[in-house]
Amino acid sequence: MSEEIAVGLAIAIPALAMLYMLGDFAWRFVKPSLAVRRLEARAAAGDPEARARLARADGLREAARRAMGGEDPDRKRILASGRAARATIAEVRPTGLKVSASAVPMRIVEVDLDLDEGSGQRVTVCDAVSEIHLGRLLKGASVPVRVDPLSADRVVVLWDTL
Repeated sequence: MSEEIAVGLAIAIPALAMLYMLGDFAWRFVKPSLAVRRLEARAAAGDPEARARLARADGLREAARRAMGGEDPDRKRILASGRAARATIAEVRPTGLKVSASAVPMRIVEVDLDLDEGSGQRVTVCDAVSEIHLGRLLKGASVPVRVDPLSADRVVVLWDTL
């Protein structure tokens, strides 16, 4: 009998340890997605802080993808069909990422849009900003942008025209 118990324990203990590790591993992926879902629900309900946090997260995700050499199809679409506007720089922060091909640093730029129907909508842009343009990125400076016709939360800054 004790031999059967020893064999059972020899199988059960590693199996329980493996289940614990798998559960912990799965929870590390599930928990952030639940937090994002809650944040998306708050943003959909109109919470401006939640909308701003989601925009920053989306911007960082896009920046990381571009830093690894990926292209953004939305960026091309906005450049081609976006509405021309001006924006006022509210804040500039470094991300610590660089675009791999040219080692241009990525920056988080918060801008206030100057649109015809209303002014001051805060939008977060995460983009590669050349060292040449960093001296012009001062709080209160005006920059040309293209605004996504589908969503005014998506903006492309026209760095080449500065």
